[in-house]
Amino acid sequence: MVSYSSQTVAQLKELLKQKGLSAAGVKSDLIARLEESDQQEQSKADSLVPEATEEKIVDKEEEQQEQQEDKDNEKELKPVYNETLQDSSKEGKIDSSNVSNDKKDETKNGGDEADGVSKEELQNLTPEEKKQKAIELLIKKIERAKKFGEERLAETHEKELKRVEKFGLELSSDLARELGFGKPLPSAGKNFKRKFNN
Repeated sequence: MVSYSSQTVAQLKELLKQKGLSAAGVKSDLIARLEESDQQEQSKADSLVPEATEEKIVDKEEEQQEQQEDKDNEKELKPVYNETLQDSSKEGKIDSSNVSNDKKDETKNGGDEADGVSKEELQNLTPEEKKQKAIELLIKKIERAKKFGEERLAETHEKELKRVEKFGLELSSDLARELGFGKPLPSAGKNFKRKFNN
């Protein structure tokens, strides 16, 4: 504790103003107010130290709980996607053995044909088959995004997946173009080449 008795009244009043206390009264009153203020600050500091350590412990526990919840959520999502694929394969819409073979064909052909199927065959697919192909692609994208820690991208793909499951595949969407169902976008600038005189 600071010895306030050796200070002048003006110095004591200045200290009281800094602490936001009343500066009226005689020197003994000013000293008493300052000492009381110091005791209150000391008791607050003593009570805050254990709270700070408790907060650290609580924060660590919360982080562990969040990590566990994230793991549980991932475990819950994977069976949902797998169930979707299994349900569709039971209905005869997708043969899971052909899916892996299609990937190999796609890489062999340089990726020109989507899933190893020609463009004519893509146009002849039923809307339900197109929807199922879109769902498969979105599931792959979600898993890839989560694998590389891109949570926003994963959320975007999950929303798109829900939309496709609910309403089907919109043939004018980017997803349909990516699968080869929609018309490709016209490339800008091909017809508007200008010659410059240098």
